[in-house]
Amino acid sequence: GDAAEAAGEHELTGSGQILGTPDYIAPEQARRTRTADIRADVFSLGCTLFRMVGGRVPFDGETPIERLLARYTNDAPLLRSLRPDAPAELEAVVARMLARDPEGRFPTPGEAAAALQPFAMTPSAAIAAAGSSLS
Repeated sequence: GDAAEAAGEHELTGSGQILGTPDYIAPEQARRTRTADIRADVFSLGCTLFRMVGGRVPFDGETPIERLLARYTNDAPLLRSLRPDAPAELEAVVARMLARDPEGRFPTPGEAAAALQPFAMTPSAAIAAAGSSLS
């Protein structure tokens, strides 16, 4: 065993670094990387979507450790607290993606994507929207 293994189970990987970006990492991934599963990716995608729609990351703090701790102790704010114009259904999907307990999340990214499908533009609608913003 190397020194990291001798140190026992803690929130750091064997290299001594947290695996992931503090603003997007799932609580369980920060705590014990080896036991995190695909639902950690659902959480990270939820953080990304929250930032895209809400304009900021869901968990704030002045340091990376504060931002990591925030996701253990607080639920993410509701999307419509920042974007009142967002559909309630989208808020519910994002909240499920950001559930602190992996059991409360979508089991796979594919299921999260399916839940987000009603809010996605078709490629032709995206092209039309881009065209109208250019004129």
